[in-house]
Parts: sequence; structure tokens; C-alpha cells
Amino acid sequence: SSTSSNQFDEDDEMMMADAHEMEEEECHPLDKELRKIIANAALIDRVLGLIAMLRSTLPASEVPELVLEDISELFSKVAACLGNAFGNLPEWRESTTDMGKVWAELRGIVVALSSQKTVDAQEQALQEMANAAACNSMAAMLRSRPVVRSSLGDDDLSLILGLVNNSGANNGSAKSDTDIVEGTWKTDSQRDAVAMLGVLCSEPHSDAVNDHICSALLSVLERLSTTSGGDLAVINEAFDVLMDMYGLEDDDPNSHSGVFQSKNVLKHFEASIPLFEGKIKNMADEPKGKKSIVTEEDLDVWRETALNASRFVEYKKGNS
Repeated sequence: SSTSSNQFDEDDEMMMADAHEMEEEECHPLDKELRKIIANAALIDRVLGLIAMLRSTLPASEVPELVLEDISELFSKVAACLGNAFGNLPEWRESTTDMGKVWAELRGIVVALSSQKTVDAQEQALQEMANAAACNSMAAMLRSRPVVRSSLGDDDLSLILGLVNNSGANNGSAKSDTDIVEGTWKTDSQRDAVAMLGVLCSEPHSDAVNDHICSALLSVLERLSTTSGGDLAVINEAFDVLMDMYGLEDDDPNSHSGVFQSKNVLKHFEASIPLFEGKIKNMADEPKGKKSIVTEEDLDVWRETALNASRFVEYKKGNS
């Protein structure tokens, strides 16, 4: 059944672990030696430092749009490089202590950005780029380095919840008529924050923590009923995480069925799914410009999530 998404995720993780083990066994000794050289050469550490360095050294004066596009691409490449290092370079920062230091550095970037006021649209865009790169790296780290998850505290959870609620960055509200390069950095940060909550919820946790996370995710779904309608990429991620959180049987000790019932999650799904489907249709019907940031692949993924969410409702009703 498609509604058993939690089981699918567990199966996927086991398959990935088996595949990784096979890759390690088949890995040529020279390749392993190359990985160690890269890990010990401080190359990845320099890449990590680029996020803060780029944000702090960029000129305050107006930057041409073409340059902004290059800066945005550079931030994206930094995040992609760090994500690959977390997942495919286990020799880099392999100790729990070192991983904790990396998390603290990325967390520090996000916290610093959240306290900075922006004075114009361009400075705001640069801040959102740096925040998105840091958040994407943090999400990749939690997915690929499980040892970090158990070391996080209440302050970390509060920070991530703040990002989901969009209070963790972008304090400035200045607008400009200048043609600022289009980007989804704020959306990307929120989506990655929701994904981080999903990873954390895959670990054993209390009903109290689950309650806080559930409230934040339901508030994301509620954006569908607002004038703006919310961002579909973030809402899609929230649906996925909620289905993973509550996909277990009610008698499972990790199901948090009490929170599921008290928060009326099923009613939220029933109210949100038609709105989600409507927003997807409206988005699909819009003419696609050359700068469109929504692809057909995005639309297909969202449609599949809507279908799975409907099946999830049927599954839960059948077990109630």
C-alpha cells in the first residue's frame, strides 16, 4: 500500500546502506586513498567556510543582476559539495566531536543571519542565498551523519522550527524596484527545515516534542487557505513528513497516535488536500516563462504526494 510510506522509507534506508556497503567493498584501494587525501587536505573545510565568507565580504553597493546569478550559483555549488562530503566522504570529520563542530558552524551562520537587518532587496537576496546554503547543508548532514541527531538540543529544535515558520531569517522587509534575480532561497530554507524535522522524527522522541513539530507542520498546511496559498514545495514536504511521522500502526510505541488524534491531523489532511490539488492545477495552467522556477517534474511530484495523502486518509480511517 502506498500509504505505508514509513515502511517504504525504512526499506529505502536499508537498501541504501546495503548499496553503500557494497560500494565500499568494491571501492578500489586507490580511490579510498584519494578520499583520505581529500579529507585530510582541509579542502572541504575551506568550502564550508565559503558560506560565511561570501556573505560577509560581498560589497554593500549594488551588484549587477548577472553577478547576483553567479553568486547564487556559487552558494548552490557550496551546498552541493558539502552534501556530497557528508554522504560520500566518511573520512571527513568522521568523529562525533568534529561533526558537532561542523553543525555548530552551520548553525552559527543561520543564527547570525537571523539577527541581521536588511536595507534593500539585493541585500535581502544575498542573505537568503547564504541562509539557503547553510540550511541545505544542515539537512544533508542530518540525513547522512546520524550521529549528529542525538546530540541536538532544545535550542536546535527551536531554530529549525523558527525556519519552518520563516522567523529564522530575512528580518528586513525593504522592497526595491530594481530587477532582482529570481530565486527560491527562502522557500528552499523552509523546505529543508521541514525535511530536518522529518529526519529528527525518525529517531525516538517524546510526545511533547512530537506535539511541537506537528503544530509547525500543520501550520504549513494551513497556508493553503491564505491569499498567497503558501509555497507548494514547502507544503509538499510537510505532507510527506506528516505521513512518515504517523504512518505506523496505532499500537506501535513510536506512532504518537495520541498526538495524531489530539491535533486532528486527519481533519487537517481532509481540508488541505483539495486546496493542494487546486493550487497544483492552477500552477500547471499558468503559462511558463523562460524564468519559471516550477518544472513539470515538480508538478508530477506534487500530484503524487496529493494522491498519497488521499490514500493516507483512507488508510487511517480504515484503521480507526
